[in-house]
Amino acid sequence: MALKTSVAAVFLALLTFSVLMVAVFPAQVQGAEITLLGCYRQVGSPIMQYFVRCRFQPSCAVYALEKLKTENFWKAHLEIVRRLARCSPAGILL
Repeated sequence: MALKTSVAAVFLALLTFSVLMVAVFPAQVQGAEITLLGCYRQVGSPIMQYFVRCRFQPSCAVYALEKLKTENFWKAHLEIVRRLARCSPAGILL
C-alpha cells in the first residue's frame, strides 16, 4: 500500500511543479514530463506490475504520453487527472 501511495504522491508533486513552471517554460516542462513518463515506463512500470494491475488499456502512463504529445498543456493535464481519478492508483481517490 505504501508503494502505491508513494507513486501517486510523486506524480502529484510533478503535476504541481509543472503547473507552476508552465507559465515560464511551457515547451520545456512538457518535454521534461514526456521524458520522465518514458523513464517510468521503462523502469517503474515493470516493477509496479508485481504490485498493481492496470484497470485501463492503454495504461495510464501510455495515455498520459499520448495526451501530452497531442493536446495543449492544460487540456492534457485535465484529461490525465481525470484518468488517474478513475484509476485510483493510490486507493485514496475514490
